[in-house]
Amino acid sequence: MSEAISIYEVGPRDGLQSFDKEIPLRQRVKLVKKLKRAGLSQIEVGSLVHPSILPMRQSEKLYRKIGGDLLVLNQRGLQRALVAGAKQVNVSISPFERFMSLNQNMSYREAKLFYERLASQIPINRLYISCCFSSEVTKEQVLECIRWGKDLARWVVLCDTDSTATPDAVFEMCVEAKELTDRIAVHFHTSKDLESCMKRAYDAGVRVYDTSIAGLGGCFSVDEAEGNVPTEALVVWAEHHGIPLEQRINTRKLNSVSHYAHNLSLTKRERLASWLFQKVGVYI
Repeated sequence: MSEAISIYEVGPRDGLQSFDKEIPLRQRVKLVKKLKRAGLSQIEVGSLVHPSILPMRQSEKLYRKIGGDLLVLNQRGLQRALVAGAKQVNVSISPFERFMSLNQNMSYREAKLFYERLASQIPINRLYISCCFSSEVTKEQVLECIRWGKDLARWVVLCDTDSTATPDAVFEMCVEAKELTDRIAVHFHTSKDLESCMKRAYDAGVRVYDTSIAGLGGCFSVDEAEGNVPTEALVVWAEHHGIPLEQRINTRKLNSVSHYAHNLSLTKRERLASWLFQKVGVYI
């Protein structure tokens, strides 16, 4: 088994989607270009959701300009992906019924049937399984979902959506998931056990990690959602543990794009205050 891990960048989608404002298309294009120049090649750039999710507006245009992956959650999103010329899509599901209702306005069973139809029209790159470690979901339910989805999608992603994962639960789940398919990835949110959970996933044989530049994001269907694993933090973590990366990451450029991504969340006044503090050491 390879010792190297691969980073899948979700900042332009999962990172930005939690903002309460629209992000200009040119800024989103610039963000993705900066991520690519820093060495990140696998990037989820947007989500084809309702326009009420302001930061995800114009995701088709972004895809046409820069490529990448798009998230699809319903029939309307699928139609938009096909019109945009997408070659593959990412999808999300969870055995946790209340989460499915809040996040996608459909049941677990309805989602499974929809994705089975979707897969006959366009390849599924990544199947996110949300709330994998939640107390509302059993390990057996998650493993059943993996058995169902492993032949539909190229990658099955175990998501700690509500930051409830423990190191032991991560190791046990990843070991059993890897027995079903080698194509397992993990998507963690920040928690007190984050570094231990990341290491235990690695010990179990997982080699693909989702991250979000500057740690932006957090699922809006979860109360008090925590941010995602910062891309720059995972690079430092891997170096600290002597774990090689498949991508050649330019850390200087990565830190620069982290600053750029963080500033996208700020108001004009906040950006000016940040700039002045860096230049002269005072806030306005």
